[in-house]
Amino acid sequence: MEAGWNCNYDCKSCYRFFECPSPFKEQILAQGRMGQIRDNLSEIEIILIIMGGKGGVGKSTVSSQLAMTLARQGYDVGIVDSDFHGPSIPKLLGIKEDEKLVTCGKRILPVEGPYGIKVVSTHFLLETRESLSWFDGSKREALEGFLADIRYGKLDFLLVDLPPGTGSESVNLFKYLPFQKVGALVVTTSSELSQGVAHRCISLCQGISLPIRGLIENMSGFTCPHCGYVTPIFQSGAGKELAQKTGIPYLGNIPLDVKLRKAAEQGASVVASFPAAPSSLSFLKLSSQLAGKKKDVSSLPNSHVQEPAVDRSTMPTVIEMNMERGCYKKRCDDCSNYFTCTYPMKKSHYEVVRHDKIAKRMSTIKHKIAVVSGKGGVGKSTISANLALCLAHQGYRVGIIDSDFHGPCIPKLLGVAGKRLNIAEEGIQPVTGPLGIKVISMGFLLEEGKALTWFHDIKRGTLGDFLSEVDYGVLDWLIIDLPPGTGSENYNILRDLPQLDGVIVVTIPSLLSRQVVERALSLYRQAAVPILGVIVNMTGFICHRCQNVTEIFSEKKGQKVAEELELPWIGDVPLDERLSAACDAGLPYVVQYPDSPVTRKMNEIAGSILNALT
Repeated sequence: MEAGWNCNYDCKSCYRFFECPSPFKEQILAQGRMGQIRDNLSEIEIILIIMGGKGGVGKSTVSSQLAMTLARQGYDVGIVDSDFHGPSIPKLLGIKEDEKLVTCGKRILPVEGPYGIKVVSTHFLLETRESLSWFDGSKREALEGFLADIRYGKLDFLLVDLPPGTGSESVNLFKYLPFQKVGALVVTTSSELSQGVAHRCISLCQGISLPIRGLIENMSGFTCPHCGYVTPIFQSGAGKELAQKTGIPYLGNIPLDVKLRKAAEQGASVVASFPAAPSSLSFLKLSSQLAGKKKDVSSLPNSHVQEPAVDRSTMPTVIEMNMERGCYKKRCDDCSNYFTCTYPMKKSHYEVVRHDKIAKRMSTIKHKIAVVSGKGGVGKSTISANLALCLAHQGYRVGIIDSDFHGPCIPKLLGVAGKRLNIAEEGIQPVTGPLGIKVISMGFLLEEGKALTWFHDIKRGTLGDFLSEVDYGVLDWLIIDLPPGTGSENYNILRDLPQLDGVIVVTIPSLLSRQVVERALSLYRQAAVPILGVIVNMTGFICHRCQNVTEIFSEKKGQKVAEELELPWIGDVPLDERLSAACDAGLPYVVQYPDSPVTRKMNEIAGSILNALT
């Protein structure tokens, strides 16, 4: 899928920066803003990178709760939310919706969160329901601005919450940071599926000699609030095994705790709100492992060194972090403003060689739908795989595209991990999965544990290959599993595939996930793609000991969530620990457990989609 390695000496935009043997790469990079960034970060003692590989491991929740735990102990803390397409840190810290970054002289002041935490996020640049579809160049410039222009001052800890995967945000961040004060914290869940993707993060860090402080296993078990019984919903032990396998410290686990969810939705510290909760004890242990002894704050007036008060209301508000937004520097196939652009010739400029090939390939496929989410961790890929199985079980010819390059998991979910793609005269041959499902995924091209650091251009080209060069044959349904957010993969599918019948939105009942979905919806509306409806996943869990139902993520029912999003309601899917076990084993869940509540719901969802489109 990748041809050649042609160096154009644009080191700041190169995804192979750390592989490059050139002795001049550091000098070339230093010609940019490297000096400003290093100077600006010079008063920060420890920079902690929180990364997870796969969406939905609770990385942002861990980042925000760890920041509040450290700050409550007297440490001066800052946090950078570098998930540009799904920013959630401000909400998790309880920061008011209308807060904005402001300028003071030549610098930008971060927003002050609870316990004096200094917070930076693209959330402060967006309206409530506005989506962000920056490509790599814009994201790099914004990241440079976050590192060089924000006045952090003296900090004990600066936490950087990375988006899922090992893409441009991760690679560009690592280019700029002084490794002697940096450490990575890898967050995973206890499932084998998450373990495999987290392994790619670890291999990236080890490959560039970035220190890893350790691995934390999140959602390690659900403690029933009614009887105290612990159920390993996502199985158990895989995180510890991964730490041992890769030789990094294992820092413990954080249970799936209703009290943690309640604190996160309130933007509060779980340690402060529920000090005896199992998750509170986990965060206290984690903070002590990362920081050592509690900071001596006896001489400080309010546990923090107080900076002179400033009146932010008189300061100019920051509304944009990127300067190079002019059309004169872009091709239409490389522009994140394509759907809002009013240039009358944009369509003819974009529809070049591949457009006809894609149209020809797609002409033998009756229905094409994309499964999307605003935020990782809502079970989007699991829904995609099981929807494909339900349709195939009813006799339909089905294909599925796994377009999450940095965290491909569809092969594992369908039991075809380890297979390889072949090329025939008719084109690339997809792998045949259970019930004859045709599967295409980047996972078939990667070695186990190998990180993929591709930037926008190569991902755009590979997505084009998936659409134009793969021989799907005649299909009734093609399901496209898109990565979380509104990034380049999502944008390119919408632009390359005008034949798309619509998108299905997957979310969970939590307030945070619903708010991130609202941002994503604006992109699909800009692209004039039909939104078929919303599936609300993980709506409740039945304890097998006491039979009580617990709404882990919210008490709100799925139909109510759909009404609030102003979308048709397709259905709810409950939690079942057997689903995680089946995914890890690569077994088709809906075939293995035909009478389970999840299978019944998935068949109802498949029926609703069939009724809507046939």
